[in-house]
Amino acid sequence: MSLTISKPVAIIGVAVLVVLAVTRLVNQETDRGLRSVPERLAAEAQRRRPAEGEKTARNPAAPEDLEALRKLTARAQAAAAKLEKLRAADGARADRILTEEDAVYCPMAEGAEWVFDWVISAPGEVRRDEMHRVQGSSVTLGGKVYGKQRTWSGNAEPPGTPEELVRQDATGFYGLEPNANGGKEYCLVPFPLKPGTSRQTFTVDGVPSEIRVLGVETVTAAGKTYEQCYHLQTTAAGMTDDSWLAPHVGLVQSRVALSDGTAMFGSLRSFTAGKK
Repeated sequence: MSLTISKPVAIIGVAVLVVLAVTRLVNQETDRGLRSVPERLAAEAQRRRPAEGEKTARNPAAPEDLEALRKLTARAQAAAAKLEKLRAADGARADRILTEEDAVYCPMAEGAEWVFDWVISAPGEVRRDEMHRVQGSSVTLGGKVYGKQRTWSGNAEPPGTPEELVRQDATGFYGLEPNANGGKEYCLVPFPLKPGTSRQTFTVDGVPSEIRVLGVETVTAAGKTYEQCYHLQTTAAGMTDDSWLAPHVGLVQSRVALSDGTAMFGSLRSFTAGKK
């Protein structure tokens, strides 16, 4: 014995499949934190939905069937709205959240330490120096969580080394010195990290600047090769700073040129990972 399914019932069955597929996609995207759901929803619905003209010509749906279809569509729209609310609530840009791909280029684990060798070439003199940077504990300021970062020249840390506060979110890696520039944040690294990304910001002293992501390169520092490094260029009045960030390490090389002819070149000597 064969079972015959009417066209209206078939329409509702297809609609159910569409809603289930849409809901499943929304849940998956919410769990993963990805932000390309609207396009995927539209593509999935279009792929599964029968041609509208074909439905109407062959067997128009009854009013009760159309009402059921409207309810199912409303469920799909509610599922999409749920994702939009989550996106708006995370405090990031509407189309993305902080990803591991970005975060690994600006590590903030407590106890991390970087040691750099610098060569400073000024008109009439060349000198060498070393720089230490240590990531300290975290602090909450204005509802945002920052990591304390200390930087000094020379081998031993001098007493009273000032702290710079750093944090990251979906839009970038930011610095803040409470006693400088009115305590305003400035961008150090714009996210997403991909060639072509740029950001208008300012330096710690409040000088307007622009940061651009130029490309992905391989860098050798202190005999060690770092692959997949992002090349950033920061420009401000009288200064150009080219820097390279390596995954899970951060800054590995920097080249600074000043308008007075001074050139500075920094290279990572060693890196110690902090607490996981």
